[in-house]
Amino acid sequence: MHGRSNYMSCDGCKGIRSFPCAQVLISFLLAYGSCAELHPDASEEASVVLGIDGLSGHFVVSGRSELSEQMAFKDHLIALLKADSQSLSRLEHKDVTAFTLDPDGYIRPAIFKRHVLEETEATFVPEHVRIDFAINFDHMRGISRKAIQESLHRIADVDSGGRASEKWRRMNETRKLSIPATCSQSLQEARCETTCAEYFTYVCNSCVCDENLQGTPQCICILSRAIVFNAMFSNTIYAVAMLLVGLCARRSVYKHEPLTKGNWPNVSPIDSPSKQHSHGVFECCTNMNTTMFVCCCPAIRLAMNYYYAGAVKGYTKILIVACVIYGCPAHINAFILPILLFWGRVYIRKVAFLDKDYFADLCCVCCCQLCVICQEAQHIDASMAYLEKEKLGESGDLVGQAIKLEADGP
Repeated sequence: MHGRSNYMSCDGCKGIRSFPCAQVLISFLLAYGSCAELHPDASEEASVVLGIDGLSGHFVVSGRSELSEQMAFKDHLIALLKADSQSLSRLEHKDVTAFTLDPDGYIRPAIFKRHVLEETEATFVPEHVRIDFAINFDHMRGISRKAIQESLHRIADVDSGGRASEKWRRMNETRKLSIPATCSQSLQEARCETTCAEYFTYVCNSCVCDENLQGTPQCICILSRAIVFNAMFSNTIYAVAMLLVGLCARRSVYKHEPLTKGNWPNVSPIDSPSKQHSHGVFECCTNMNTTMFVCCCPAIRLAMNYYYAGAVKGYTKILIVACVIYGCPAHINAFILPILLFWGRVYIRKVAFLDKDYFADLCCVCCCQLCVICQEAQHIDASMAYLEKEKLGESGDLVGQAIKLEADGP
């Protein structure tokens, strides 16, 4: 476009300990420029990037620059636009929207934790500041869209390296950092290592004591051990708990006979033009008992569904398989479970003589797995209840029928 930010490796990368996953993650973030504060260019050049619409963009500058302040940047931008085009002389502050992004962005705080190492620094000075801006045109006041676009193109005035012209290089000496008399790179890195003891790795940023000091010394801790272990193995513990509960419930599961391929009744809605499930995929709340069961113990209800549907001969076997899938570390089950659900859904449609809809089934198993399990559970329960009523009616047990009708309610 009209400019780009030049980021290189940081001076504190020596502090990264050998951890392959963390190194891969950092490499990914560096490649996509989302870790600007971790690896800024040692230069103090500003960088301007204009958007496709020509009315917006973002500005990256050293944290020591006067233009790193939002209002100072806005004043400077308006002054440059007015000087470039007489038609923009009516520009006011309300016509320019500018806001400073969080130095850590939106996603990084969940992975990184920043610690300032220099206690004597009254104001934290980031190495680089990014300000997003947009200019509003108003034809009623003579501020045209075309004039703004052309002026922004001219005042950006970047060279082949993406650096802005002299008009953007305003440094504020009051924010310029001085090297402390007791500055020690080894001491900073040691403090950083102690601070990030509960993390897999870290980056000691602005820890080099030389004249090129860019910002406040800081330590960025990467990947909390507790969070990583919890994310990887919490679902495993959950799956073990489901397995134990499912095994304890075997006796109640075996009380009901599974359905066979030839005796599935038609329990589709009366107004349905074709054979469909008894409930819609988003009608989970029509039976809160089933819904809560599926939400709390999806592996158990999944095993019950496939056992009662006749897809497997043993409830315990499919229960173990389901719990193993749900217990895969690092949520790998997000890629395996849809395959099992799709196979089971296609099987139930086949034996229950329901209309085929592979595309809808694929979308459902990928996007709303709990809804799929709940819908199949409701259809299977309705089919089994229908056959049980028929069997009770054929037996002529009037007492049993009265009790059954009373239990079912109106």
